Amino acid sequence: RMDLTNNRNKEQSYSLGAKVPAGWGIVFKPSYEDKQIASISLQPEKSQGLDIEITPPKNVKAGEYKIPVSAVSADETIVSELKIIITGTYAMKLSTPTGKLNFDAYAGKESVVTLTVTNTASADLKDVSFSSWEPSKWSITFKPEKIDLLKAGESQEVKAYVKPDSRAIAGDYAVEMTARTNETSSKAEFRVMVKTPTVWGVVGIGIIALLAGGLYRIFKVYGRR
Repeated sequence: RMDLTNNRNKEQSYSLGAKVPAGWGIVFKPSYEDKQIASISLQPEKSQGLDIEITPPKNVKAGEYKIPVSAVSADETIVSELKIIITGTYAMKLSTPTGKLNFDAYAGKESVVTLTVTNTASADLKDVSFSSWEPSKWSITFKPEKIDLLKAGESQEVKAYVKPDSRAIAGDYAVEMTARTNETSSKAEFRVMVKTPTVWGVVGIGIIALLAGGLYRIFKVYGRR
């Protein structure tokens, strides 16, 4: 809020304006009134309070902004400077480079999943840590374990090492991974298709090995004759 005063000895008609950064909006209203104005007339030695509403863009960067506001009449130009402090917004997204949230894994074996953490807001994120929820006797670890600084608009890859239980039955499982700071967090739920060697597959490998060994002996014996 600011006050505009006519210090002249005659009525003045003032045009109101401001120099705002690209993408910003500004509106002038007489104090205690809900109407927008672009100009105002004042009698000599009279004052009028003005409410100034400033709207920054959605993803404006955090920081301090100075905005010159002017009231211009035929006889004078009055300029005042407003200081705007933007603290910024906090948000992020945890996903994968392809956007797919499913992968295959083998019981008892470690699989590597590449994650992307994106700062989708206007303020920098500090100390991004990772956690997970997984079925019993599974393990999930992250490298790096923490991101010290993720600037606004930037992304960083993180590796998740997923190891199902060695006795896991083949089928679909769900795991949840979370990226978190003091200000915000993001979760991603993954569908994991766990595969295990089949009994017949093991038997088949054994039969092939026995046949190969038998053929080798036959060729060795009869080859000498």
